[in-house]
Amino acid sequence: MPSNPEVWLAIPSANPDLCRWTLPLWRSMGYRVAVLQNRRRAEIPADVVVWREEYPGWAASVNLLARG
Repeated sequence: MPSNPEVWLAIPSANPDLCRWTLPLWRSMGYRVAVLQNRRRAEIPADVVVWREEYPGWAASVNLLARG
């Protein structure tokens, strides 16, 4: 087992302002961050950002991010 495993937060969000506030907190705790963004495109502080026009639902969004 690696001594420093990579841990990810995978989450959908349609609120870039909230992402800008909360995602740096997750990253400061050592998490990598993957976000599925919809509704409004914006720059957000995430390691991976996936854009979708339609929101596929929470579970499908997290699965999509995990597969990526």
